[in-house]
Amino acid sequence: MSAKNVWEVCEFEDEIIYGNLKPERFAVELYQVLEGRAAELYLSPKLFLSHTYPTETMKYLLREALRRLSGRSGQPVFILDTEFGGGKTHTLLLLYYVFKDREVGTAYIRELNLHKETGILEVPECRVLAIDCRMIKKNTLWGEIAAGLGRYDEFKEEDLQRIPVKDIRKLRSLFDEPTLILLDELPHYLLNAEAVKVGDTNLCALTISFILALISAVSATGNSMLIIAITGRQRLYEEYVRRLKRQIDEVLIEKIDSAVREAFSRQAQYLTPIRKEEVAHVLKKRLIKGIKDPGAVKEIARSYYDYLSRKGLIADIAYEDRIKESYPFHPFLIDILYDRVSTIEQFNKTRGIFRLLGLMLHRIYRDRIPCQLLSPGDILLDDPEIMEELTSRLGRKELRTVIETDCIEKARKLDRGRSIKLVERVARTIFLYSLIGAEKVSGALPKDVKLGACYPGLEPGLVDEVLEEVDREFWYIKSDGGACYFQTEPNINKIIYDYMSEVRDEEVRETIRRELERLFPTNQQVEIIIWDTRELKDNDRLKIFVVDYGDVIRWDERMVVEELIERDQAGGIRSYRNTVILVLPEVEGIQALEDSARKLRAAEKAERDERVKPDKELVKKAKERQARYQGDLASDCINTYSKIAYPRILDGQIVVESLELNEKIKDLTSLVLNALEKKGKLITGPLSTEAVRDMLAGRGAMRVKEIYEIFKRDRSKPFTLTGEAIIEAVRNGVKRGLFGYTDKLEEHDGRYRATIGKEVAVIWDGYIIEEDKVYREEVEREKPRETAAPQPSITLPIYRRDYSLESLKDALDKIGRMRVATLGRRFTISLSLEIRDDKGAVEMTIECRDWGRISDVERLIQLIQGLKGYVGRGSMRVETDDQELLEDLKELEG
Repeated sequence: MSAKNVWEVCEFEDEIIYGNLKPERFAVELYQVLEGRAAELYLSPKLFLSHTYPTETMKYLLREALRRLSGRSGQPVFILDTEFGGGKTHTLLLLYYVFKDREVGTAYIRELNLHKETGILEVPECRVLAIDCRMIKKNTLWGEIAAGLGRYDEFKEEDLQRIPVKDIRKLRSLFDEPTLILLDELPHYLLNAEAVKVGDTNLCALTISFILALISAVSATGNSMLIIAITGRQRLYEEYVRRLKRQIDEVLIEKIDSAVREAFSRQAQYLTPIRKEEVAHVLKKRLIKGIKDPGAVKEIARSYYDYLSRKGLIADIAYEDRIKESYPFHPFLIDILYDRVSTIEQFNKTRGIFRLLGLMLHRIYRDRIPCQLLSPGDILLDDPEIMEELTSRLGRKELRTVIETDCIEKARKLDRGRSIKLVERVARTIFLYSLIGAEKVSGALPKDVKLGACYPGLEPGLVDEVLEEVDREFWYIKSDGGACYFQTEPNINKIIYDYMSEVRDEEVRETIRRELERLFPTNQQVEIIIWDTRELKDNDRLKIFVVDYGDVIRWDERMVVEELIERDQAGGIRSYRNTVILVLPEVEGIQALEDSARKLRAAEKAERDERVKPDKELVKKAKERQARYQGDLASDCINTYSKIAYPRILDGQIVVESLELNEKIKDLTSLVLNALEKKGKLITGPLSTEAVRDMLAGRGAMRVKEIYEIFKRDRSKPFTLTGEAIIEAVRNGVKRGLFGYTDKLEEHDGRYRATIGKEVAVIWDGYIIEEDKVYREEVEREKPRETAAPQPSITLPIYRRDYSLESLKDALDKIGRMRVATLGRRFTISLSLEIRDDKGAVEMTIECRDWGRISDVERLIQLIQGLKGYVGRGSMRVETDDQELLEDLKELEG
């Protein structure tokens, strides 16, 4: 059985249930109460006391006040030294109501058992004077106090002339009966008083002197008490200072605060109303009416404690008790809000925490959001009021962009690809942790993020994966020493995004083309053409043509396929109709392909950005992004260019099929050829001799070259990489006696003189003869060389041509073109290639005079080419009695 949700366990206050969570319900000012303009919660003594958690400081003050005002000793003067919103006004109001309304106050002290601790059974009669120093109506503080105690006429002259009361006995006369004086916002008054000149001094200095005298006067009585509330963060008063006297700066503020402390130190006791460990109790007292199922709380606390300790996220053995005490709030949430967020001046400490968590509980209750323990990862940053509370109300409205972009939009986009929606929880935790009043933000370590985002049943290791995604995708996240936090300055991801809009379409296309050229490496037996239809010439070379993705978008795929396979670059009907393989893109993948290219180009631009170049960490990130986007582009190219079109074997119909990816095959050229070989459309080994015989059937005699032409022109035939497969098939067929062969046709009695049943050297201009058309006269022929060469040696060459080899690449290119041009022709070759290192020293010389070994030479050159620091230069000589061969080899010259 799963643990219950907080809205099933807790009974919430009505304001949580109905969403009545206006800021004024959590931010009361003393003057508002005194003027009767506060919310009902703060105007009703009973209602106020029932919603106030009595902290240890509050109870201590009550004990001391009971004793002091009853004339039973007790400390006379207390200073509430707090952070803004740290419970000082709440403490003053508690004292105000307890001693102002004796009936309500007596019931309250008995509820707290203070009557037993002090021996005082009821609240003593006394005067209660509460002053909010921001709303003083008289000329001076002493005039305001005298008026509040009904003795203004006696002090009127001192007030009007701003003369401090020098007669201590006169000042003591104010306290002729038990009196409780509560002063709030004194520093604010002193800041204003600094501007009021009185003779050669000012009202601020005179007021400090008066306070010192007031402390002495109160201390001299046995039954009066003075409580003054000040705030430790004096910079909060800069707003008032700017309005009244812009010249006053923080140095003056600190000087004033120090002077006050020095004056108070001898006779006053400093207290902090709320300690950190009491914050959870204060929150619960204010927001939660009660717990409907205490057993569920124990179960949840045990479940979380076991989970967090087992996963190594906590080491505190008392953490289970902390969870029980803070329920329904995660202790870590309280820690972040109190230790970090509340250090921001505008957050108002407990007031800000009250409203933020009140808004959260309302949303959870209203929408029945699953939540066993309210954690940092549960804070709904998409809620307009919560977003406002954590941005504009903190004076950090620029953080709205961070929330909207990273914490919501990007987080949810990443979560869509996950079965466990964790990214948004991680983003919320980091965002909350990033809110701190310090000048330098200390980020959340992975352990902190896990503590705030994880819950029982979730593997914390997933957070590490999420943090990697966040680092790659978010725009405002920053990582420093393994700790991450949000900032308003854009990171490398945002800089790259901004550059994406500057990447031109031409740059995108060039980047994709560049990647396709890498994925489709050149092959000596197959010509690779990327997009350019002008290069798709009508010749006998086998060609892989990668179709321009723009053409597929603009026109119908079938029309594009038919046009490219059927027609040449001039628009005429293609003669060699069995030489073209098309690689086609999936239309659905084109957008992702373009996006990846645009990102890669943007990352290259970002690396040169003036904001990036001086920052080594940003440069590193830019390079990391480039490597990642390069991989994404390669993947998108492979996934998008995933179809091939070719004439089907047997019937020649053009088919479009999907390519089956194979991790063992690293390039798309090989992948395409492998797919065609599996389909039987590509022959890489010897051609079937039976296939040659079937082509010959009924024709009597046929030129070998014509067989080659048929394979290149007839779409129903398989592709051949080279003519060697045909030469080999003819040679084998003759040897097996399936048909005969002759270099020249010589008819004899209706038949042809030919060799059959023996090994024979075959040339392109030779003929094959049907077996029953062979004139079986013994024909003496030169025994072929015992090499893999497709041509006999020539001892007396008639023609000779020399070709220079300018580089290793040039050597491979010319050897490849030689293969095509020399198939079935008579020639000899001698090749010499000198290999040098980058210093010019000769490392080796490659020589070859046997064309049958040329494949070994090619592999060796390719191996050397793959090594860095080597160059090659040499020559190649061809000798032949075939003058046409040298004409065909003219393109090798130069």
